[in-house]
Order: sequence, then structure tokens, then C-alpha cells
Amino acid sequence: MILMDTNKKILGFTLVEVLVFITILSLFFITATAVISFSIHNMKTQENKIIASFYAEELLEWLRGEKEQDWQEFINSKASPDGKTYCFPELNWSYPSPCENKINNFFLRKATLKTITSGDSTQIN
Repeated sequence: MILMDTNKKILGFTLVEVLVFITILSLFFITATAVISFSIHNMKTQENKIIASFYAEELLEWLRGEKEQDWQEFINSKASPDGKTYCFPELNWSYPSPCENKINNFFLRKATLKTITSGDSTQIN
């Protein structure tokens, strides 16, 4: 016959305590993963905005240089009153519209050059 001491407490965790702990730990990891995923998405968006700004500024400076080389040639051949659209995956005039060539398969750089004549002056927008 085996006698058991009924005053002795059993040490350890119950199944409910373990399940509560696992649930809390899971919620923490799910939240951390969501925050990290959101942060990475925002970083990538900001990176793309910076790169797009760089490409736009690069095109603007190149167009200014082209205009400064020969203004009359620039007006006559590159712009029109209705507007001419050019694509610029590279900085040259060899890509007329429609714009199919993208930079790094993501960025589309295009410009529409339109002449506005008022009196003796001609402006390009």
C-alpha cells in the first residue's frame, strides 16, 4: 500500500497557463512582424521617390543643356504648339512616344514639349 502526502503541492505550469503564455508570445511576434513589414514597405516607397526625383532632375538639367546649345533648333525640331511627347529611358532624343522603355523596368521618364508664342517671344512648357 502506497501512502500519498496530500499536503504536498505539485510544482509546474498548468495547460491553461502555457496556452496563455503562447498566445501572448504569438501576439507579440505577429505585431513585431507587422511593424517591420510596414517599415520596410515605407522605406522602399521613400527609396523609389528619391530615385524618381533624381531621374526627373537629371532629365530637367539635360533638357536645359539641350536648349542652351541651340534655342532655335530646339524650338523648331523638338517642340510644337500641340506638344510633342518624348520618352527618356536614356538621355537622348531617340525615343519618341509611346513610352514603352522604362528605367530599371520601373521608372518612366517622359516630357511633353509645347511651344507658346506671344508677340516676339517663344516659350516652351
